[in-house]
Amino acid sequence: MKQLKVFEWQMRDGRKNFGDLISKKIIEGVTNSNVVISTADEAEIVAVGSVIDGMESWFPKAKIIWGSGFLHDGSTVDNTDIKIAAVRGKLTANRLNFEGPLGDPGLLVNKYFEKSEKNLKSV
Repeated sequence: MKQLKVFEWQMRDGRKNFGDLISKKIIEGVTNSNVVISTADEAEIVAVGSVIDGMESWFPKAKIIWGSGFLHDGSTVDNTDIKIAAVRGKLTANRLNFEGPLGDPGLLVNKYFEKSEKNLKSV
């Protein structure tokens, strides 16, 4: 099984956001790879989140974009050496001149996670 490195962002207090918490399992399911959590500068894939802005400086080894998008207007990325498998939406696709699958990988959460019967009224 191929290994694929991905970065999980976390807040200063150690908490992670929803997208980072689900990305490892979804990427493993879709790519049939062993996903390993790495540092940002070692990550090979940019997936789940608005992380394409600054990709070249934050994720210098990342050569795959899958389901990510831009956060800021006017941001660009040199995508000549990057494989784009999917992007979050039309605005990102237009900016990258990409014609292919659109959608946030978070849409696959029901496929890779079981529904909890726990009552989440306090959330």
